[in-house]
Amino acid sequence: IKLSNFKSEIENGLKEIANNFSYIDEKVKKPEYAFLYWVLLNLYNVDEEFINSCITEYNDKAIDCFVHFEESKELFIIQCKYYEQNSTIDRKDVSDFLQMPMTALLRGDYKKSAELQKIFSDAITDPEYKIYFHFNIN
Repeated sequence: IKLSNFKSEIENGLKEIANNFSYIDEKVKKPEYAFLYWVLLNLYNVDEEFINSCITEYNDKAIDCFVHFEESKELFIIQCKYYEQNSTIDRKDVSDFLQMPMTALLRGDYKKSAELQKIFSDAITDPEYKIYFHFNIN
């Protein structure tokens, strides 16, 4: 698949998300926020009913959302970057995503999602858990 076709598919998906979910959440009219929905729906197969509970914040350098699969003991901590034009990602964006929230989660004082903090605190004490940090960019 060509990169331009893939980007076009994402853009069409974002428009569809804005049309289908704006009655639930007005922020999906912003492409960078709709991209969170797109990632959660298409890459992690999150049911649309649960998407809002997965989003912690957006438009910052920290965690945008998370997905927890309790049965398989997997936690995905996710940052998403949506750019309307071709842009390069700054190395600092990646390091900020890895360092800032991880420090707060390890200290036990991540304020943006009490649910994520609890899941993370439980997961790091269980050797069977897998914790993934995913950085998604369009």
